[in-house]
Amino acid sequence: MIRWQRYDLVRVGKPRRLEFATWRYGERLRARRREQLKFVVPVTVAALGLAVAVNVAAGGSLGVFVWNMPNVARMMYTGIIGRRLVSLVEPPICERCGNVLSLRAKHVAYARVVRHAQADIALVLSCPTCRTEGAMLVGRDAHAALRQGLTYLALARGTRQRVEDAARLLETAGGPDQLISDVARRELTLRSLGVERRLALEMAVDERAEVDELERHWKEAEEIAEIADGTLSSDPLLDEELERIKKKLGGERESG
Repeated sequence: MIRWQRYDLVRVGKPRRLEFATWRYGERLRARRREQLKFVVPVTVAALGLAVAVNVAAGGSLGVFVWNMPNVARMMYTGIIGRRLVSLVEPPICERCGNVLSLRAKHVAYARVVRHAQADIALVLSCPTCRTEGAMLVGRDAHAALRQGLTYLALARGTRQRVEDAARLLETAGGPDQLISDVARRELTLRSLGVERRLALEMAVDERAEVDELERHWKEAEEIAEIADGTLSSDPLLDEELERIKKKLGGERESG
């Protein structure tokens, strides 16, 4: 299900991954471009107005600068996204230099995906201070960092991502777990991965995160049900009342 304006769109039946990816991630990439344009267009218009006035005063020698303003605005927007702090449950500490990592989206570009015994995915971080690998994120923190880091890289690289190609790559790998394992085996930083492979990794991480969330809710529901069953079966007054109601209903059924 996806939300569009005031409507929830539900697809009946299980979609093929290629169809699902084009539908879901195509809209996500378009949303990213719209957010970028909300910053780029006003900044470009304002800067162009100022640049034209300066250009006229300078006798036309700043023409190249004027026409490069959209690119400058996009670079500014990318820098803002890159400086955003990654939301973590607990900030990691570098094992090499002992500094707390104030992790920003641009720092995740130098991280590597690895497999972890207690989690489906982990992220080895390069410390911004000592420039060496000295910390690791697992579970939800790894998912959060990957999402922000991959979003920043998509903007910083400026290469158009093709959802269909990324979905085929994920399908060829055999699914999310297999693709994550393939990326981990390569031992490459996120910035060293190809454009489609980065988007395929984002898809895989999202799918795994959704499965983990569903499993968590299911486990919580089972625990609540077990507690409720234990409460009902261990309360003698409630058992007595239930027995009385059963007898009463049985008596009415016989008299009827």
